[in-house]
Amino acid sequence: MEAFWISFATVSVAEVGDRSMLLALILGLRNQRPWAIFFGMVLGLLANQALAGLVGVVLFSWFAGNWHQWVMGAVFILMAIWLLRPESEAEEVKDELSNTGVFLAAALMFFAAEMADKTQLAVVALAGTYQVFLPVVMGASLGLIAVTGPALWFGNKFATRLPVKGIKYFGAVMFVLFGLLAFAQAAGLLSK
Repeated sequence: MEAFWISFATVSVAEVGDRSMLLALILGLRNQRPWAIFFGMVLGLLANQALAGLVGVVLFSWFAGNWHQWVMGAVFILMAIWLLRPESEAEEVKDELSNTGVFLAAALMFFAAEMADKTQLAVVALAGTYQVFLPVVMGASLGLIAVTGPALWFGNKFATRLPVKGIKYFGAVMFVLFGLLAFAQAAGLLSK
């Protein structure tokens, strides 16, 4: 259960103000088919996180030792830095597609938007560290949906009411603390 909650918290904090949240916001504003977008978004995000979880479990099982804790600490520190980087604007999407077309386009866009993203790298590290697939993938996917879903449904009103910059700074501080904690565990300074 710990892997699920750590994955949920890590990914949901990291995703605030990220490109998938912005993509959901823009799609919600530009398209009048929120259910098709929502289910496409869920499919794309779940597929992306499943791929990351599989890579993490397999990759980390090949090597022995506590090196994965050092990797996890480095990933958290990098996530803190990455979280403070400004995101580029997502591309506009035309409203000329059928429901099926919107669903498929959303699935592909969200799958691609998360490729090599900080949250995908975090899922690789979390799945590898915990050596569990389903709790990490489900926690991370639900964390993504918890942030991108409201952005889609509430559009611009939602985005303007959240202190996104403050949340990003808070998230960066938390990731630095998580990284330092992982480094301390890897160095044997803390008991597991």
